[in-house]
Amino acid sequence: MKIFAVTVSGASTFFRFTQYKPALEEAGFTFGEDADITLIQKQLLPLSQQKKLRKQAKRLFFDFDDAIWTRPVKPYSWITQLRIKSRLHYWLRKADVVMCSSSFLASYAAKFCTAHVIPLALDTDLWKPLEKKNTTVRIGWAGAPHNLHHLERLDALLGQIPDIELHVFSGERPHMNMPYTYYPYEEITQIPFIQNLDIGLLPLSNEEFSLGKSPIKAIQYIACGVPVIGNVYGATEDILKNDFSIAVESEKEWIEALKKLASDPLLRQSMAVKARAFALQHHSFKSALNQLLKLLKG
Repeated sequence: MKIFAVTVSGASTFFRFTQYKPALEEAGFTFGEDADITLIQKQLLPLSQQKKLRKQAKRLFFDFDDAIWTRPVKPYSWITQLRIKSRLHYWLRKADVVMCSSSFLASYAAKFCTAHVIPLALDTDLWKPLEKKNTTVRIGWAGAPHNLHHLERLDALLGQIPDIELHVFSGERPHMNMPYTYYPYEEITQIPFIQNLDIGLLPLSNEEFSLGKSPIKAIQYIACGVPVIGNVYGATEDILKNDFSIAVESEKEWIEALKKLASDPLLRQSMAVKARAFALQHHSFKSALNQLLKLLKG
């Protein structure tokens, strides 16, 4: 069986498609044009091109892992949003199979189709807990430079937490008064960075785009047995549960949660075990691959 994939670039394509290619090849799939399955990964093309692809496709799959009908911070103009939504709604109505990464996105798609939820997944044989030798509680954040503003808004309150170290992994340094250790982005060092954290930070904004985002960093934290403190909105509710994370909203709640978790190693240990167990059950590569194979072979 052959797959023709139309994808976007970046991390989204890796976690939704590229990482599965070797396993799909082992299962007998090949890749190229004149395919049995056309897979559209988050691409919203001009309607004329979408209709052409739909007409040519024997079976058409559409996959999305973000609230792609909007964008972060500044909403689209009404005319641009109308155009984008018309393209998205066309795929949701016309695709043979619609896949998404969260129940939040599935609820949006439900107006047009039944979407199959395949959560974002990691190779949990690589992303796994590591015995820590930290002498001070290590609180950390990992993310892309365009998301640093989420961390920077915690600057003042992090300075109120005693006996902690802040560690930051990103392509750029944040602008903060709080002392921190900076780790420039390198693919080879991102797993050990997460593994050495005692607490993972997940600050998010309460906006429509963030509601639809399934943060891969949250999954990386819990796969490595790192308890999380953060804003739990929308799709993030599928990932972070109360027994291994602390949901916060106000500055007071951030400070209380940080002090509580930083001062209680037994609580961190208990949450770490539960986080890892949840990641194995819901976000492992093998589990997501089996769901994907079932749909492709269906």
